[in-house]
Amino acid sequence: MRRIAVRQVVLFAAAVVVVFGFAVALWLLSGTGAQADPATVVGIDVDTSQNYKDNLGTIQEECVTKDADATFDVDVYVNEIPSGKSLTEFSYLVVFDQNKLEITGQEHVTMLLSAAGAGVPLDGSEPIPPTDTVSPHGVSVSEWTNVEQGPIKGVLGRYTLHLKAGASGLANLSLQVVDLSGPLGAVVPTEVRSATIAITGTACPTPTATPSPTPSPSPTPSPSPTPSPTPSPTPTPVPTRTLSMPTRGWYNFVWTGSNSPVTTALSCLGSNYNIAYLWATTLTPAQWLRYVPGVPGSSNITTVNQYDALWVLTTADAVTCSMPLGATPTPTPTPSPTPTPTA
Repeated sequence: MRRIAVRQVVLFAAAVVVVFGFAVALWLLSGTGAQADPATVVGIDVDTSQNYKDNLGTIQEECVTKDADATFDVDVYVNEIPSGKSLTEFSYLVVFDQNKLEITGQEHVTMLLSAAGAGVPLDGSEPIPPTDTVSPHGVSVSEWTNVEQGPIKGVLGRYTLHLKAGASGLANLSLQVVDLSGPLGAVVPTEVRSATIAITGTACPTPTATPSPTPSPSPTPSPSPTPSPTPSPTPTPVPTRTLSMPTRGWYNFVWTGSNSPVTTALSCLGSNYNIAYLWATTLTPAQWLRYVPGVPGSSNITTVNQYDALWVLTTADAVTCSMPLGATPTPTPTPSPTPTPTA
């Protein structure tokens, strides 16, 4: 028990800065029913030359041409925090084409320092030591000394990108799970815009409207044959614990079941999350690993060990998660009856 307790303390100490930023942001989130602010757009600008922490130049988010092996900056911006709203926290995922791009730097000392007397932001973003080569890249920044009051616009984050040598064609950049929050409630963008890097030799695509997808009909399951009943071993009951996640956002918890595949450890959340992180202390140096359901190329968590700390982003309100409180015992099989000998 002492080994377990020490490990939990180490895990908490390693993750406390990151988790605190998301926990405070979660207190401010207004929930999935918030109305979009019609003038607010969050996007990626591939021309940073006229952008500042509290001002934007002409946005060129559509496309830019770069040579293979080039290094350049892009900005994530918000064009307006409207009057009557404010900003103390932002978070999002930067999704990039990891076969052609890598992130080599990030700077978040930007819009949250616009207000007079603003302090040093609490940056809980995924670190880049020295590059992030696996998409998506998680960002979360908060600053509580002075509140940035709307109307205001500017840069949320600046990212240095490197096109890999030999890359060709188009490389896409986009944002997911965008949250802008302040004491007066969440600012919900009416649009989130992406950008494209055209590698020299490939033309930028012509923008076209994206049609709304037609939902596919749900397949009708075929009836399964009724299996013949067979004696089943009676497992020893295992105590469980249930976690409550009242509103969508970031949550941190410790997995108390036995060593399990990541899909087993997160199955209690169903489809109500879109990314999970694990602080892997068994690696040298310790580092964050991620799991994105349905995107194996962006996932590098395979197993969650007992008492590992998980950090998940839920996408719905009133989510609960029940898990074993201890290892699941192996049931003792019921012995087969001894056949009666024949004469």
